[in-house]
Amino acid sequence: MDRVLHLSGEYPDSLNQQHNSPVVARLVDALSEAAPQWVVSINRSSNPRQAICVEDTPQHLALRYFALPYGIGHRFFMRRLADTIAAWLRRRGIRPTLIIGHKFTVEGMLAQRLAQQFGCAYALGFMATTDDKLWRAMPWCRADFQSIARGARAWIFPTPVTASRFLPRLTPAPRRACVIPYISGIPADPPAMRHDVDSLSLLTVFNFSNLRYKNFSRLVAAVMQLRAQGLPVRLHVAGHGEPDDVARVQKIIAHHGASATVHCIGHVSPGEMRATMARYGAMVLPSFPESFGLVYLEALSAGIPVLSSSGFALDGFFSAGYPGVKVDPVSVPAIAAGIRKLVESRQPFAAAFAGIGPEWQRFTRQHIKTAYLDVVTASRDEP
Repeated sequence: MDRVLHLSGEYPDSLNQQHNSPVVARLVDALSEAAPQWVVSINRSSNPRQAICVEDTPQHLALRYFALPYGIGHRFFMRRLADTIAAWLRRRGIRPTLIIGHKFTVEGMLAQRLAQQFGCAYALGFMATTDDKLWRAMPWCRADFQSIARGARAWIFPTPVTASRFLPRLTPAPRRACVIPYISGIPADPPAMRHDVDSLSLLTVFNFSNLRYKNFSRLVAAVMQLRAQGLPVRLHVAGHGEPDDVARVQKIIAHHGASATVHCIGHVSPGEMRATMARYGAMVLPSFPESFGLVYLEALSAGIPVLSSSGFALDGFFSAGYPGVKVDPVSVPAIAAGIRKLVESRQPFAAAFAGIGPEWQRFTRQHIKTAYLDVVTASRDEP
């Protein structure tokens, strides 16, 4: 029987107060009836006194490990962490048949060492933001990264643009190099575009603690540029964070003199998000960078078009017609022009929504589960 070990730095656990992204947890849940699984979630600290191992459940080990910042000693710290994980697996009598490292440059290094120790296969997930950052920042590790990639049974990319970024860097490609999106929780039925909305009313959604990646200042500048040109758009901001995070968001709004136009509406719960989005003309978020962007899919499922960044997020999906606009995220005029299209030229988006059905299935839980099971069973059958 297949036995799968997940290694993830993006998994909710007791050490990060369950605040991490739910995407890997959703995958584990989707595969729960198909194979025994174990999870090791990792959290880095630059304070050696904070290093700790906590067994959240017999199937889940949460680790906070010590490592120096800026990638200093990355190989050493990853080897040491892998040996800690190996010791837990042996104590528990766990012998995986497949290890999935959900980030290539971090968990992938762990997966390779563990696979060597347990004589099993491993697959690599890729996260554009972190993996691209570490690939560029640690040239001294690239030979190791190349070796890790060569030994993997599969490379799993969440988006087409992530695949296009890494495939030229890593050769030869394994027998299986596939694009499998993250599980978003969207309905399986393709959405229809809403027409009973005010197209001038815009929404942006993000966790305020991630402000530096959300390009919020340029978005507000673009909104104010349009208003100066006579287009009376309005922007609501859904999100939450620590008091300092909220203050930074408010400071950006004040800096652009946008307090009468841009309003924070506070935290919207997951259960209320789709209904909230459905009241707006579009969801606008020119994030820079963005690995995947679950919020864009949620907006589409609510029937509203999106503004996203070219070369990131959902770019590369919906080749028959993108249900929104893709813009240069570092150009305020480009963002403003994209918003103007969302407001004034709605027909192309209605046509894109009308043809969204075939590709929408790629994002459903069942499709993603089947795609991952293909990887799991291939690791058993391939030499």
